[in-house]
This record gives sequence, C-alpha cells and structure tokens, in this order.
Amino acid sequence: QALARGLGLPLPVPYRVPFVPGLTVLIPHYSESILAEKSVELLSQPQNQGKMNSSPLMDWLADKYQDEFDNFSEKMTSTGSSRGYAWPKAGTDWTLYGEEHWHKLSFWASMRLQTLFRTVSGMMLYHQALQCHFEAQGDKRSKLGQVWDASDAFTCIV
Repeated sequence: QALARGLGLPLPVPYRVPFVPGLTVLIPHYSESILAEKSVELLSQPQNQGKMNSSPLMDWLADKYQDEFDNFSEKMTSTGSSRGYAWPKAGTDWTLYGEEHWHKLSFWASMRLQTLFRTVSGMMLYHQALQCHFEAQGDKRSKLGQVWDASDAFTCIV
C-alpha cells in the first residue's frame, strides 16, 4: 500500500546542469589489492593437502567465464595487430603469454574477481554520465555553464 500511495506524489524536478549538487563517494577498503598479480594470486597453486584436485585461479576464471575469455582473447588479437603488437592465440597455456600480456590478463581477471575493483570502475562511470547530462540538457548560456566540469560535481575516494 505504501508504494501505491507514493505513486500519487508529484515527481521531483531534476537538477539542471551546472546546478547539480556535489556527490562524493567514499569506498572503504582494508588493504585489498585492486589489481590481481600473476605470481601471487593468479598462477599460484592452492594449498589443499591432497583433498581435491586444484588448479591456479586463472584456470578457474578462464573456465568459469569461458565465453568472456574467448571474446577477450579475440579482441586482444584484433586490436593488438592493429596497434603493432602480437597477442598469442594460446588459450589457457599461460606460459606462452609474456609479461606485456599479463598486465591485460590481470586487469581482465581482476574485473571478475574483486568487488572493490568493480565498485570503483562502476562509480567512475558517474563522471561520464554527468558530462553526458550536461551536453544533453546543460544551461550553457550561464556563466557557470561555460566553465562547468563534471569533476567539480563528482568525487570518488578510495
């Protein structure tokens, strides 16, 4: 019933850019690394004392997100050749990837593993959204509209 009563209330008028109130997002974390490291997390063998078959975390990620990993590899192969570097078609044979490839692989793995990484990257989309809102509806005639910057209205603190 509360929802039904709320439907009859008048909708608030949205803020027009550049008169958007400031928004600060604080994301607390406790020494959680944001980017997964190859030797520490992704390729290290788990300690399981023989209770079950174990494989490195990177194998598990590539298996669990197989379609995404295949798409990622295909994208890296096509963009790598256009930018002048070769991306190996190695699949899950991790020894064929060089150190220059592991930065991209670590980024891909971190996006699937860590809540903090996904939270920060998602919150940083607010900056683009505010800029898009300004371009679509902003009052560009006002003096504030001529110097407005989306980073003035949004701050993300980790």
